[in-house]
Amino acid sequence: MESWQLPHGMRPAVQVTCVQCAACGVMGGLVLDGQPLLPMLDQVGAHIREHHPAENALDALQLVRDVAYPPAGRDVTAWVSEYNERAGRSL
Repeated sequence: MESWQLPHGMRPAVQVTCVQCAACGVMGGLVLDGQPLLPMLDQVGAHIREHHPAENALDALQLVRDVAYPPAGRDVTAWVSEYNERAGRSL
């Protein structure tokens, strides 16, 4: 049986939770397993209250368990922070 290898430059998957606005699909960001969700929930909740005032913020929060593939040779926490900084600009 052949073993599957990741493409060059990728590391194995890391577990994350994606937090986004279910009302418009805007991505809030990623949260690594073991990291607190509250700061990202607050950020996306503020987006919902500002841009979708008729929506219940708790109903419009979408949390999805997923995996991410950070580049090899990069610190995973730093990569997620940079990803979230780019994603957060769209909020």
